[in-house]
Amino acid sequence: MKSVKLLLCLGILLFLPSQVFALSASLADLSYATYGAASHYDQYNEWLGVSGALYDALTWSQFTPGAWASISLTAHVGEFWGTGDFEYLSLWVDWDQNRVFDADEEVLDLDDYWFDYGDNPITHNFVVPTDAVMGTSWMRARLTFDGDLYPTDDLMGGMAYTGEVEDYAMNVVPEPGTLVLLGFGLLSLAGYQKSRFGKKRG
Repeated sequence: MKSVKLLLCLGILLFLPSQVFALSASLADLSYATYGAASHYDQYNEWLGVSGALYDALTWSQFTPGAWASISLTAHVGEFWGTGDFEYLSLWVDWDQNRVFDADEEVLDLDDYWFDYGDNPITHNFVVPTDAVMGTSWMRARLTFDGDLYPTDDLMGGMAYTGEVEDYAMNVVPEPGTLVLLGFGLLSLAGYQKSRFGKKRG
């Protein structure tokens, strides 16, 4: 029975919901260092999230390889720019879990895009790569008016002057049907184990 319990625990840990948690040293600071430094000097006039709140910028659907998914986020433009401003907004997902936000992993790329003053909600739909690796990985979102964005400071030639960066952990999970099959398989194994042990006791 120990082996059955272990399989059940592994199944629960592996197939957690797609949305997990956020981690970033935001507020014009440094982002998740494992993926390379991404820093913004001043976020006074534009930031990610609702009115400057930390880590409330992004929500997303389930990420399943080969299936449609969506990401929703909020970009805020401050009153300094009057009625609004042209901004740059990018988002990367580390689909192959190699601890690098590769160029082909840029999911959202809004260049010189007009944002109204205040909170601007954006929803982006896309297909998850068929070779996305199962398990927990990371996303990075960056907003600035400086110019075209890259995932790290070294690729940009230095920090961004304005805006904000936030990193979010997420899960890539199989289709729900796969989970059902896994559940039946675990139940069948549990029944087999119980039957086998019962015969030994008899």
